[in-house]
Parts: sequence; structure tokens; C-alpha cells
Amino acid sequence: MKRLSRPDYYMKVAELTALRGTCNKLQVGCVLVDDETHRIAAVGYNSSHKGQPHCIDDGCLIVNNHCIRTLHAEQAAVLNL
Repeated sequence: MKRLSRPDYYMKVAELTALRGTCNKLQVGCVLVDDETHRIAAVGYNSSHKGQPHCIDDGCLIVNNHCIRTLHAEQAAVLNL
């Protein structure tokens, strides 16, 4: 079995993290990696603000063809740092 490269490993983690997303329109995962240590610093996925309803429960809130009920995965990852 071939060992995964770091970029491939991080992408697999992002793909798995995306499965936690709560928007019916799109599921996205984000992995923030420390350049020096090559360790995962934080992950995030698109979901609602803490304490707010999720798209999977109350439906998407679409404005200009974008769901505004959810945070972007990248925003969530930064907040999780």
C-alpha cells in the first residue's frame, strides 16, 4: 500500500469534514495546516451560526442564489482555531 502524500491526506480530511456540513445546497470542508509542523491546526465545515437553525432542519435561506443561513467552511475553521 502506498502512503498518502501530505496534500492528499489533508484533502481526504477536508472531504470527510465536509460530510458534517448542514446545508442542503452544498457541503464543504476546510483544513488549516501549520506550515512549520505540518499538523492540522483546525477544521471547519459549512453550517449555521452556533444556536441558530440549520438548513437540514429548517431549509436553506437563499439570497442571490446563495444560502445565507450558513458560515463558510473557511470561516468556521478560523473560528475553531
